[in-house]
Amino acid sequence: MTISHYFRLLMLLALLLPTSVFAQTESQKTKKQIEPSDFQNTEAPFLLDATLYEMNFVHKPDAKLNEATLRITQPLSINGCAKIHPLETQTKVQGRNIEITVSAPIVTLDNKGHYTQHGCKQNMNAVTADVTLNRDQLITDEINKVVFKGPGGKDRYDIYVDHNKLSLFTKLKDSLTRKEIKIKGVADKVSFIPSKITQRKDPLTYWFYPDNLVLVYAASPPAGKDISSKIAMLARRNGLVEAEKLIPGFSSPLTDQNILYFIDQAGNLGDKLRSGVPAQLGDITINETFRGSQGPYNKEKKLAIFARPPGLLD
Repeated sequence: MTISHYFRLLMLLALLLPTSVFAQTESQKTKKQIEPSDFQNTEAPFLLDATLYEMNFVHKPDAKLNEATLRITQPLSINGCAKIHPLETQTKVQGRNIEITVSAPIVTLDNKGHYTQHGCKQNMNAVTADVTLNRDQLITDEINKVVFKGPGGKDRYDIYVDHNKLSLFTKLKDSLTRKEIKIKGVADKVSFIPSKITQRKDPLTYWFYPDNLVLVYAASPPAGKDISSKIAMLARRNGLVEAEKLIPGFSSPLTDQNILYFIDQAGNLGDKLRSGVPAQLGDITINETFRGSQGPYNKEKKLAIFARPPGLLD
C-alpha cells in the first residue's frame, strides 16, 4: 500500500467515525425515551380501571331543603405523588327516567423532583362525585326510575319520592305470585351498589330534614345498653319534639339506637347551635355494673346529653 493509499484510508475512517458515534448516541437516546420507568413522571393523565361504584346519600350543610345529594364513590385510592381527579357525571332526563353517566377515574402523576425534606404528600385520595337530585323536580316530572352508566356496565333502580323522603330501591317480580316486591341487598346490580361503610340502615334513602332538626345523644354511651328512653325524656324536658311525631313515616335511619332525632319546634337551641358547638341539654343517670372482690355490683353514673345538627352521614 502506497503512502497516498494509506492517507486516503485514514481520511475515510475519520469521516465514518463521527457518523457511527452519532448513530449510537441517537440509538441510546431513543432507547432512553421508551423506558417504562420514564412514564412514572409524565404529566399525561391516564384512566384507572373502574368496574364498581358504591353509592350513598349525604346531608351536605349547604344543600337546599329540597335537595338530596347522592355520593358516588370508586373504591380505590393511590398513596403517593399522584392526584386522582374527581369523577365526572352527566345527568339527563328521558321521559320518566333519569340517566346518570359516570366517568372512569383519571390520575395525574407528579413529575416534579421530590426529596426527603420536600416530599410529596403521602395521603389517600378519595374518588367521588356528588349528584344533586331536586325533590320538587322529581315529583313534578313523575320520575320513577334512575339508570346509572359507567365503564363497568349499567344498573337500574326504582325511585320513590315524596315531600319527606327519597329512596332508591330494587323491585322485582316474585316468581310465585308474579307480584312486584322490594328486595334488599345488591340483587341484580353489577356496577353501582349501596355503600357498606355507613352506619345507616339504608344508605340509599334520604330524609328531607327541616332546618330545625337536631340529633340528641350521649357523649360516652355504655356499649350495648339501650338508654334511649332516658335521652328522650331529657330532650322532651328541653322542649324538643320527636321527629316521628312531625315527619310522616319517619324512623331513625341510623343503626345506633341511642342517637335520637328531634325537632326544635320552639327554637330554644337556635343560638347555641349556630355557634357550631353541640348544645348540652343536661345529664342523665344510669346504672353501670362493676365487678369487685365480692362479686358484681351497680354504681350510678352521670352522662352528659348533647344536641347537634345532622352531619354528613346522618
